[in-house]
Amino acid sequence: PRITARDAAFAPLQSAIERSVAVSFDYLKPGEEAPRRRHVQPLALVDYEARWHVFGRDIDADGDRMFLLTRIVGDVAVTSEAFPAEMREGAGERALAGLEEVAASHSALLEVTPGTEAALRLGRRAHPAVQGIRLPYVDLHILADELASYGPEVRVVEPEGLRDAVIDRLRAVASVHTDRGAGGS
Repeated sequence: PRITARDAAFAPLQSAIERSVAVSFDYLKPGEEAPRRRHVQPLALVDYEARWHVFGRDIDADGDRMFLLTRIVGDVAVTSEAFPAEMREGAGERALAGLEEVAASHSALLEVTPGTEAALRLGRRAHPAVQGIRLPYVDLHILADELASYGPEVRVVEPEGLRDAVIDRLRAVASVHTDRGAGGS
């Protein structure tokens, strides 16, 4: 079996973890206009729901943090600032447990059209509910992107913030197509 790492940040982070040295990178969170510089002692790379995350100690915040590799903007700078290799012990397990805890505390109620791609893909991760399915999630923005990609196959019942985020994405797509049509191509 092979694991494909498409994120440019993967290799330098893996190297830094193996060498127990700190890194810095620019990180863009949803809703923020500009990325913020992060200084991190990377402890583990974990794949959760087909997305790579780096778990480590945020030096500036003085606490453990999880960063989604796709939100790292630009290059990862590997420093010469060493940290004790013992900090890495059990880090992967702690990271996965943290992600599972977040997913357990957030769920969406969805109505999904039976027999569709959305029903197949979402059904693998969801639990039946009285009205549709209940889907645990870690990141509202990533889930909104995924649900919007299914178009009319999915309707978000709750939470309202997720429903609004999906509607915003669908309106943006419709606007792009309306603008193209008005341009007379």
